[in-house]
Amino acid sequence: MIAKNVYAYSLNHLSDPLAVFSSLYRFPYTQMVDGDVQNGHRYSTIVFQPVEIIEAWGDKVTVTNRDQQLSLKTSVVELLEERLRVWGHGKILRDPTLPPFQGGAVGYFGFGLMTAQGKPGDLPQAAFGLYEQCVAFDHQEKNAWYIVVSESAEQAQVKYNHFKTLAARQFMPARGTVQPQLSWVPATMPGAMKEHVRQLSDYIHAGSFNRSHLCQFYESRLPAGYDTLAHYSNIRTHSSAGIAGACLSLGGLSVIVAETEPCLTLIDRQIEATHISHRTQRPEGLLRDDVAGKSLAGNKDAQAQHRKQAKALAIKLSAYCPANGILGPSSPEVRAIGQEYMLSSTTRGVLANDVTLRNILGLISPADTYCGEPADRTLRVISGIEPFNRGPAFGHIALIGFNGSLSLLLNKEVVVNNSHELRYVTGLPVYGDTKPDQWYDELVKKAESSLRWIGDDAETREERTA
Repeated sequence: MIAKNVYAYSLNHLSDPLAVFSSLYRFPYTQMVDGDVQNGHRYSTIVFQPVEIIEAWGDKVTVTNRDQQLSLKTSVVELLEERLRVWGHGKILRDPTLPPFQGGAVGYFGFGLMTAQGKPGDLPQAAFGLYEQCVAFDHQEKNAWYIVVSESAEQAQVKYNHFKTLAARQFMPARGTVQPQLSWVPATMPGAMKEHVRQLSDYIHAGSFNRSHLCQFYESRLPAGYDTLAHYSNIRTHSSAGIAGACLSLGGLSVIVAETEPCLTLIDRQIEATHISHRTQRPEGLLRDDVAGKSLAGNKDAQAQHRKQAKALAIKLSAYCPANGILGPSSPEVRAIGQEYMLSSTTRGVLANDVTLRNILGLISPADTYCGEPADRTLRVISGIEPFNRGPAFGHIALIGFNGSLSLLLNKEVVVNNSHELRYVTGLPVYGDTKPDQWYDELVKKAESSLRWIGDDAETREERTA
């Protein structure tokens, strides 16, 4: 491989990531991971024109570049590691004056990534582009850059000139653009959902696993005039908590992630893993210190369970760190992000040099976040119950840098556009003592609240009496 370097060009005249994204998102595999300092997301990143695309469908992985497309029966994580090495992973040094991501892989790992039960016509269980150029925003320092990995300053300048031409053609929707009304219909009827809850509770009582997670899928036909960018722009405008989401244009698939939670960061082998548990719906219109937040803060059982789970994560992390290389976990604290309260704690460490991407991803998989042990058994049961695979919903967005940096964000409040319909996914945990009627009422309440926020003036069909 010819040696490559990182070149950066200041873009301080471009302050709004969405405006830049609007000039690029109609190209396949253009993605924006949107940041907000208020929610702990310091950076925004836009990637476009990938050199390679990797997608996982069931037990097969496709690799597409300008020369060929291959379909392989392999692990998407191992293949991603291999292709990152080919394009420069570990050989391109990080510029410490720039945001951590300076080129590499961006995409999502789905909730059920480790299961092979993909359903025909469904969403990919993982989808990534490999990028040698990006636009990065530091919202704390109020700076922005065009960043490119290139063999020479001359080649970098050519790519920067091309970017400037593209960025000059912005297609921002007018503020307050009215979207066609969406009518959301549940994919699974109430009686069936309650029966699924009973079924999962029975598995828990039988000792198959200690907790689970179940989703409802809402669908809406794609009306004439619908525009993903305008939809995301409206969500951004009306978000009361500040936006920390993502908008992914993945060929024939578009994904809006209205909320993300940071769960793992890695810079120069310094790792920080966040454990989150006991999510509680946040009452509308109340302040952070309301009754629901105080109740969670004073729940001793929840605190004890959280400490036990956080310690288990720290023990897993310690296996990849030198002796005495772990700090934490910290004491649990109540955080308010978007529509939920949650308990949160962090563990910090220094990774050994031989730790692989697969090792790191195994520390904090989406299924581990929502389901109990053993997660693979829970995933198999859920896959047999739910009508679709979840795709990016309740999965991770990942930014994996050529320079060894890594950022994992947990996806929440996801709307998927697969070119002929929209799909919104929501879900709740299931325990051994979960009451199906109560669980379902809480699910509907959560969906109605979320769809008022992200459904673009959505009209939700009444389910409770069905």
